[in-house]
Amino acid sequence: MIRRTTFTLCALLACLVGTSREASAQGALAVRDPAGGTLLFDVISLDLIRGLPLADGPHDVIVSPDGRYAYVVGTPSSVMVVDLWRRSLASVIELGDFSPTHGLRLNRKGSRLWVTAAEDGAVLELDAQSGTMLMVWKTGRQLNHRVDVTPDDRKLYIANILDDVVTVIDRQKVSAWPISTGTGPADVSVSPNGREVWVANSGSHTISVLSVRTDRKLDDFFAGALRPVRLQFNPSGSEVWVLHRSSPEISVFDARTREQVASIALPEVPADILFSNDGIRAFLSLPTGVVAVDTETREVVRKFAKPRRGRSTSAELRRGH
Repeated sequence: MIRRTTFTLCALLACLVGTSREASAQGALAVRDPAGGTLLFDVISLDLIRGLPLADGPHDVIVSPDGRYAYVVGTPSSVMVVDLWRRSLASVIELGDFSPTHGLRLNRKGSRLWVTAAEDGAVLELDAQSGTMLMVWKTGRQLNHRVDVTPDDRKLYIANILDDVVTVIDRQKVSAWPISTGTGPADVSVSPNGREVWVANSGSHTISVLSVRTDRKLDDFFAGALRPVRLQFNPSGSEVWVLHRSSPEISVFDARTREQVASIALPEVPADILFSNDGIRAFLSLPTGVVAVDTETREVVRKFAKPRRGRSTSAELRRGH
C-alpha cells in the first residue's frame, strides 16, 4: 500500500532523468548536495538547473523509462517515489517487515519494480504505479545485493555476495536456482540484447559471464583491477564498464570479445556509474563529487557537484532502461 505524504526530502541521490519540461531532451543528472538536498545538472552543458530538497539518505535509485519518476530506497522498509517533473515527493511505498538495501530494478515498460530485501532472502515484485506488492520471490540466500532483469521480464538475476552465487528467478516457471560464480559477486548486469549476464566478483577479482538461454557460466576472466564492485553495459551493449573498490580507475571491456580495451584513470575511487541515453557520456560518482567522462575519447570532461566546506559525499547513480 502507498502512504501519501507531504514532508520534504533531502536525498543521497544521483540519477539520469529523462525528458521533462525543465530539463533538456537528454535529461538531468541529480546529485546530492552535501549541505542538504539535491542539485540538478543539465547532462549536455553540465550547468546547474536548480536545487531540489529531497529525503533521508537513500542508498539506491532508479528512474522510470519516461523520466517522470525516481524510485528511491528511503527508510529501511520503504521506497520513495519522487516526481521529477514537479520536483516533489509523489508517494511512499511501505514494505512492511521487509528491509531493502542495494537493489532496485524497473522493467523496460516501467510497470514493474523489483526490490531486494537483503536480509530476508527475498526479492519483492511491486506494481510500479500503485505500489501494490505482487509477489515475494524467495532466494534462500543470506544477502540479496543487486538485481537485474532480462528485457522480456522473464528472468531476474540477483547477486548473492555472501554465498558466491547468482540466483536466477524464472518468473514464468515460478522457480529459483543458483549459479556459482566467483567469490563475492557484488553486481550483475544483463546485456541490452538479453543474451548474457555479466557479474562482478569482488572477492576473486574476476568477471563471470552467464548465458541467459542456458543459465550456465560461459567465462571467467580478470576484472582489470582488484575488487570489482559495479559494472554496467553501455546503451548499445558494445562495452562493459567496471568499477573497482581498490583503485581509482575504470576497466572497459569489449562485450563481444571480452577483452579489456581501456583503463580510465579517475581522481578518486568511483562508487557508481551511469551512461547518458545516447551513450556519449558516462557519469561516475566519487567521494567528493561527480565526473563526466567522454566515452569515445575516454577523457574526463568535467568534475562537478563538489562538496562544500570539506564535507564528503557518496552519490548513487542509476539510469532507467
